[in-house]
Amino acid sequence: MMNTEQILKYDIKQCLNLIMVGNDTDVTEGWTRLKKLESEPVYGQLNNYEIILREILNVEIQNIQEVPKVMIWFSKYLLEKPYATHSISNDIAIMLRNTKMNDMSHLTTILQVLLEHSIYLPESMNHSKLCEAIVICLSTCLMPCDPKKILEFNDNASKVQYFLKVLRSRSRNIENDNLIFVCLQTLYKIISDTKRKQDPGPGLAAVLQVVEPSIIPQAVNWILSESHSDVQLAQALKVLCSWLPKWRGDQLSIWIMEFILGLEKRHKYSILIEVSKAKLDIMFWALSVPVFRQNASRIIFYTLKRQGSPSLLPNIIRHTQMVISNFLMKEDTESSKECIQNLVDIMKILMLRFPNQRACNNLESSFPVQPQMDIVKEMWNEHVWLDEMEEIEPLIESPNMHLGKVGLSNLGNTCYMNSVLQALLMTKQFCYEVLMYKPSSRVDDQIVLKRLQNLFTLLLYSKRISLAPTEILLASRPAYFLPGQQQDSYEFLCHLLDLLHEQEKSAMINCEASNSNFKYKNDREVNDSSSVSEEGASIKRWTTEEDLSGSVVLERKTRSLADFTQGEDLVQVQQLSDSHSDSTDSGIQSVGGEETSTQVPLIHRVLGGK
Repeated sequence: MMNTEQILKYDIKQCLNLIMVGNDTDVTEGWTRLKKLESEPVYGQLNNYEIILREILNVEIQNIQEVPKVMIWFSKYLLEKPYATHSISNDIAIMLRNTKMNDMSHLTTILQVLLEHSIYLPESMNHSKLCEAIVICLSTCLMPCDPKKILEFNDNASKVQYFLKVLRSRSRNIENDNLIFVCLQTLYKIISDTKRKQDPGPGLAAVLQVVEPSIIPQAVNWILSESHSDVQLAQALKVLCSWLPKWRGDQLSIWIMEFILGLEKRHKYSILIEVSKAKLDIMFWALSVPVFRQNASRIIFYTLKRQGSPSLLPNIIRHTQMVISNFLMKEDTESSKECIQNLVDIMKILMLRFPNQRACNNLESSFPVQPQMDIVKEMWNEHVWLDEMEEIEPLIESPNMHLGKVGLSNLGNTCYMNSVLQALLMTKQFCYEVLMYKPSSRVDDQIVLKRLQNLFTLLLYSKRISLAPTEILLASRPAYFLPGQQQDSYEFLCHLLDLLHEQEKSAMINCEASNSNFKYKNDREVNDSSSVSEEGASIKRWTTEEDLSGSVVLERKTRSLADFTQGEDLVQVQQLSDSHSDSTDSGIQSVGGEETSTQVPLIHRVLGGK
């Protein structure tokens, strides 16, 4: 048989079950019966109220609005335990994670009870599980459409932010840092989840407000330094940008800006371009609303002026014209005027960057103000975001009518490479030798030569106005040439010729190993066959700064240049001569003037000499 204490404990649990999971009538009856039990003489002698509360918090709760009242009721009977190893906040965390909470006001009411009753948040305990549960709850609360409810939503988000700050201030130094780490770790896991059917609510940005601005760069660097995939990083940045026209807090823009700068520093331009394409409309919407413009404008202007691919240009121009005419011109404030000027300056730099785009036709005539050319000049010298795996075809009315020379698109300050490639193309003997060369059939051999053959064929016979030399850039750019930066043409030329020579030698060695009948002239034989200079020194062989014989084949995401060569006849001698300009050949004569053996490396045959 149960004793009196056990019976009383059972009756209390029955009352609480009615309150937590019953209908309105059950809830009323549960509270009525609970008050009657409090009047029992033995009621005050009951021990282990904490056990009853833990059991209630760990079962499914349907009436979340009753939880704060239950917690207040229990606070009268709970005892402080200085040496306790398990905090009730952990059970509250379990309850929050197990309960569907669409209304943020329920969460903030519970948090308010926790602040007002210190028994639930002892300073000696670790409350990281509670912080984690709060962040997860915030992500499920979506912003309503009704203006009045939006104000209430923002007010509740501010209350959550206040709770996290207070909890952090009450914690010891080590625990303090741990709480921030847990919050940010949980937040990133949520916003980078690519399997979510719906983006998490903007109330989650309240977590970002808890971190001091001075720590944000360090926090972002930690996120980017972890082994997160590019897909996850892109998803996280997309979610942050989607909050721009919804969240008024000032630190969201700081987080986004640091995120962008961190990705830029790591040359993850493909992520930045992907996010720009996905969130362009949302960014412009944030620009059109004065209350969000102040925090969003820096991010938007920075994103627009960094665009290095014309694929986004039509959308940028359309959104710019819309936001200027429909919003900014009608507003007539200092903020709107400054915004108009910035947009015009950016449009001007994009026009200069992509002069052949149809979208730019007559664009300048629609500018409400004149661009500031000193600002435009500064932007011109800044590097741009360019996805080197994306090939952009120029927009021309009739490609078949193009009869002139085929140009090379600038892939982001790559004029150093384009000028070298065009000069080599116009060096008749070099171009002929490259096109007529039969490279190794091994996939990994002579990557640079194979891609140079494809490019030269296209430059000679393509009907297009220009080509994107993406393949050859990826195969030949020195590791120390940073993407988007200007480099020296002569340095690139030497590196390119070194690559061709070393890869050819490597292919010949591989061939010799597999075919005993093939004999390759070693470096001494090559040098012996060379003419000796007046000083008596033999011509030195080509060397490279690093071992480049093990080049990795870079896979393509887009159509290869080689696709265009299918079905076209490779060059014949007379066709080659006719298709070139009348410019003179290179002044360097072939070694010995008569050696034509294919066993002598191509670079020596064409460019070796005295």
